[in-house]
Amino acid sequence: MKNHFTKYLGILFISALSLTLSCKKDAEQVETDPTTLIIGEWSISNYEPNITINGVNLEAIPPQLLGLSEIENQLLTLFLSPGSSSLLEEITIEFKSGGMLGIKSEEFSENNLNYELINENQLVIAIEDQEDIILEIIELTSTNMEILTRQQLLIDLTENGQNEVLEATLRIVLTKKN
Repeated sequence: MKNHFTKYLGILFISALSLTLSCKKDAEQVETDPTTLIIGEWSISNYEPNITINGVNLEAIPPQLLGLSEIENQLLTLFLSPGSSSLLEEITIEFKSGGMLGIKSEEFSENNLNYELINENQLVIAIEDQEDIILEIIELTSTNMEILTRQQLLIDLTENGQNEVLEATLRIVLTKKN
């Protein structure tokens, strides 16, 4: 009888342990599923723009060479300066289930955008009558998302008949709102 009881207790213990581990595993899968993690309202907590022309940082190029007025140069400097993400703090980005996306601030609201997650590390945002925006997901947790976009254009900025390589990289850190 003691033998059966010990055997029964052992089986019960193993069953309880496997049930606990499988439930924990299921909970971890829910928490790490990008399609679930991305749902919700997010705010921009930081962004880091980097713009180069032919490999030279834009901030190192005199504004006269770019054809910028003094005000345009000041706005560009403000946009590129550290801490300028505070300008974007009022923007809320809402990822909804079904691939719907909304962006709103005090000045505007756009709720008819679509998004798609591809291979868990790419976020594609579709804007009607425009080229899709492709973002690389660097990190996605239940509270933070870091995304990166890179664009490269060949453009004759100096109007000398030769194209310059304009490269823009934008790293954005989003924080999920409660």
